[in-house]
Amino acid sequence: MSQVVGEKQIELKSFEMSFPMWIGFLASISVGAICLYLISLENANRAWLNVLIGTCIFLGLGLSGLFFLLINNLVRARWMIAMRRVFEASAMTLPVAALLAFIVFLGRDSIFEWMDPEVVATDPLIRMKSIYLNETFFGFRLIAVFAVFLGSSWYLVRNSLRQDHDGQLIHSTRNYVSSAIFMVLFAVSVTVVAFDLLLSLDPHWFSTIYGVYYFAAFFQAGLAVAYLVVWYLHRRGIFAGVVNRAHFHDLGKMLFAFSVFWAYIVYSQFMLIWYADIPEETFWYKERFEGAWHIIFWILPVVRWALPFLILLPYAHKTNFKIVLPVCVLILFGHWLDFYWNAMPALRLFDHSDAAVSAASVFDGGLIWQEALVGLGFFSLFFVCLGLIIERIRVIPIRDPQIQNSIHHHE
Repeated sequence: MSQVVGEKQIELKSFEMSFPMWIGFLASISVGAICLYLISLENANRAWLNVLIGTCIFLGLGLSGLFFLLINNLVRARWMIAMRRVFEASAMTLPVAALLAFIVFLGRDSIFEWMDPEVVATDPLIRMKSIYLNETFFGFRLIAVFAVFLGSSWYLVRNSLRQDHDGQLIHSTRNYVSSAIFMVLFAVSVTVVAFDLLLSLDPHWFSTIYGVYYFAAFFQAGLAVAYLVVWYLHRRGIFAGVVNRAHFHDLGKMLFAFSVFWAYIVYSQFMLIWYADIPEETFWYKERFEGAWHIIFWILPVVRWALPFLILLPYAHKTNFKIVLPVCVLILFGHWLDFYWNAMPALRLFDHSDAAVSAASVFDGGLIWQEALVGLGFFSLFFVCLGLIIERIRVIPIRDPQIQNSIHHHE
C-alpha cells in the first residue's frame, strides 16, 4: 500500500517483529527471571529492590515517550511528526508499567523501611514523616499518578489515531491545548513517583531536586531507545522516504543535549549537598563513597556524560549509525547502573550492615552480574511491549495535516 504525500510516493509498510528478535528478547526475559529467582533465594529484600529498579526503568522509558509528545505538542513541532508513532508507542507501554508498580506495592514491606510499624515507632524522624509516608497514602498516590499518566497518554494517542481516519486538524488542536494541562500534571506526578519509589528508600534523606534527577535520567535513556527504534524501522524500510538524515541529526542533538543536562542536574545535587555539608544530607553520598560503591560513582559520569558528550560532539557523528548506536547502548547500561547505585545501598537498612559491607556483599559475591541480567530482562520486556504496540498501529501518521512538512524536514 502506498500514499502520495506532496511530490513523494510513500510506501506504507507494517512492522512485524522477526523470529530471531522474539527469541532474543524472550531469552533475555527468561534469564532475567531466573536470576531474580536465584537472588530471592539468597536475599528476598535484594530481589525486591531489583524489581523496583526494573520498574523505575520501564516506567521512565514509557514516560519519556509521553513527555516527548507533550513538549512537541506545546511548541507545535512539525519535524517529529513522521516518527511520532514511536513515542506514542512508548507512552502506550504505561499500562504495563502500572502493573509493575502494583507488583512493587505488593512487595512494599521488603522494599521500604518506613512500612515497618516497629521502625516507625522507634524512629522519631520517620514517625514525623508518617503523615506522608504511610501505606494508605502511598497506595493512593500511586493510583493518582498513574491516572495522570494513563489518562494523558490515552487521550493524546486516541486523537492521533483518530486522525488516521478523517485527517481533521481538530485532533491536533485538541492535543496542542490539552498538552498544556497535562504537562503541569506530568511534572507533579513525575516528582511524586521519584520521591515515593526511589527517594523514600532511605526516609532520613531528602533532596528537593530528586524529581528532576529522575526525569533527566529517564529522558536521556528514552531518547537513546527512540534513536535505536527509529534506526531499526528505517533499516527495515518502514521509514524509507519519510525519516531522513536531518531527523536523525536532530535526535542525535537531543541525545547530546540531555546527556549534558543529566550531568548538570547530577552535579547540581551533589555540589549543593557537598557545599552545605549538613550531616542530614551528606550521609547519603558518604555511604555511596564507601566500599565498592565509589567505583560506580566514578563510572556513571563517564558512561552517561563524558563519552556521549565527546563522541556526539562532531556534526557527522550524530548521523553515523556505527557511532551513535553503541553510544545509545552505553547510555542504557549507564541508566541501569545509575538506578542500581541509587537504590541498592538501601539494602543495609534491612540487613543492618554499613554501606561498605553492603557493597562488598554485592560485588564480592558476583551478584551484580546476575542483577545486570535482571535489568537486561526489564529492558527486553519494554522492547517486546513496544514492538507489539508498533505492530498494531499505522507507523506513519500519514493523514496528519503537517506530515508533508515533517517528511521534507530540512530538505
